[in-house]
Amino acid sequence: MPANDTPSFTRSSELRDLSHAEPWVLPIGAVATPQIHERWMVDRVGSPACAVQAELISRGFVFSGDLDRFAPTMTAAARLLASTASLERAVEDAVREIILLDAPSGYDISHSEPRWPATIFVSASVDRGQVAALRTLENIVHEAMHLQLTTLELATPLVADAETLIASPWRAEPRHIQGVLHGAYVFHCISAFFDGPTLRSILDEDGAAYVERRTLEITEELAAVDFDQLARGLTLEGREVIRALF
Repeated sequence: MPANDTPSFTRSSELRDLSHAEPWVLPIGAVATPQIHERWMVDRVGSPACAVQAELISRGFVFSGDLDRFAPTMTAAARLLASTASLERAVEDAVREIILLDAPSGYDISHSEPRWPATIFVSASVDRGQVAALRTLENIVHEAMHLQLTTLELATPLVADAETLIASPWRAEPRHIQGVLHGAYVFHCISAFFDGPTLRSILDEDGAAYVERRTLEITEELAAVDFDQLARGLTLEGREVIRALF
């Protein structure tokens, strides 16, 4: 992580200035340079409020216990994220609380909602190795980017058509335009991060294979999005986002 602030930390002032290579740099306000250390993700892991926990349990979520056992994975994930300073800063700014969920073996779960604007719910692995850290980190980045885009939407509406449903590569059924826009943005951010040369330079053989596989999967999924149809349901500003990033 660079010791000093660099241009990669600056926020885009206009939607047309968005970068395909750094799509997580959004015009959502100035951010103070954080004091990030390798355990910062561990420090943000906590337990949900009782009402939140009760509601999500009623919807089928299962919360993890013994949170300390996830500390090595979260620390490893933070080290990998530090390879991309501008994304590290965006995630650190967006996420103030990490709630850990249980997931069946071999599966990942992540969740966030606009009414809890700085909280994410993610599964994490207790396995050792870069693949476990990368899977956990992908969940964290995924939900952080949802929160970022929601913050942008509060200031700059991106969706004009709230009724039309269109095909989504991430769901078995059509989704509202806002959902497809969010999916495209979030997965583009993950793909751009995984494709970064700095991250790839610190991956071991297993980590590199995981990143390569996920990048190919995401590329195929994004290719299935009908961006022309999506754009027709967006505001002018929403179409600027599509043009700049895709």
